[in-house]
Amino acid sequence: MSVVYVFAMQDERKYVTIENDVIIQDGNDYYLKTGIGKVNAASALTKFLEHHDVDAIINIGLAGSVTHHQVMDMIAIEEAYFHDVDATLFGYPKYQVPEMPISYRSDPDLLNKTIQLDNINVSTLYTGDQFITESMPFEGVVDMEGAALYQVAYLYHKPMISIKLISDVIGQHSYQTFDLEKGSQAIAHMVLKLKEVL
Repeated sequence: MSVVYVFAMQDERKYVTIENDVIIQDGNDYYLKTGIGKVNAASALTKFLEHHDVDAIINIGLAGSVTHHQVMDMIAIEEAYFHDVDATLFGYPKYQVPEMPISYRSDPDLLNKTIQLDNINVSTLYTGDQFITESMPFEGVVDMEGAALYQVAYLYHKPMISIKLISDVIGQHSYQTFDLEKGSQAIAHMVLKLKEVL
């Protein structure tokens, strides 16, 4: 199976590969750094898929939590929404980009293989171009890229899953004390475990 592992930042793939190029190839696998935010994520993955054929997309990186998760929890995403999309004035449900699905679900096979790994929880992802520091009207995990990547995967008919390491919990100011080195190492360890089951 050929997989592209998608990271927003170099720090997230620091212990996966020492190179700093945007795209790194290792056998049948690729490691793509997109940059932070929805547009950067979507444009980088789109450009990649225009030139590379892969069997699956795995987004892995840091995220916040607005629910009961703890810092350093590893979360497999079951479903992803855009929390900063609101076209309700035109009759669309909140979070739905007009003429697109209201949410995006992880590929069932990828999800099942991921949750068989040790210490993996399952949650919902909410994506928006905003660093969340206050309570939100939903529970789950928050980031700035995931749902945009899912939308690209949907348009290209590619199976995808997102896996997030919790770096901060809303209301605890934990992002100020998060150990990025340990986080980077945990992400690399997860990539190795994924390679064993895919």
